[in-house]
Amino acid sequence: GHLDTVYAAGAATSKPFQVRDGLAYGAGVIDMKSGVLMGMYSLRALLESGFDQFGEIIVVFNNDEEVGSAGSGPLLREIAQQVDVGLVLEASRSAEVITKSRKGADKYVMEVTGIPAHSGAEPHKGRSAVIELAHKMIAIHTLNMLYPGVTFNVT
Repeated sequence: GHLDTVYAAGAATSKPFQVRDGLAYGAGVIDMKSGVLMGMYSLRALLESGFDQFGEIIVVFNNDEEVGSAGSGPLLREIAQQVDVGLVLEASRSAEVITKSRKGADKYVMEVTGIPAHSGAEPHKGRSAVIELAHKMIAIHTLNMLYPGVTFNVT
């Protein structure tokens, strides 16, 4: 499970953590936090029950999932090779379904090259790399309409 969240600076001030009527409110309390707690309490219940008919249980919480798990990714892949079953304890979008897979992430670097020219004397001889990059970014953004549930983000 992951413990990180993505909010703009100051979100914790505008949405401070609080508990009202037995419910937690605040920045990031929903994103995977219920799954993290469910996993921890499930392990506690398992230990307290005395049931021991299982092999090794490995629990991993990472702190960089929201940015692609660049730091924890190698460890997660290594652990994945050692286990028979992996459970991701993130809640599904609906109470009526079991989520069996989620989105992945990848990163690409795009480099464009322009043709330099004097913008006042010979602008027709130049090609702006900035304008070309803008066209490419818009083209990538239009890919969001191709496949339901598949998103392309330009950052």
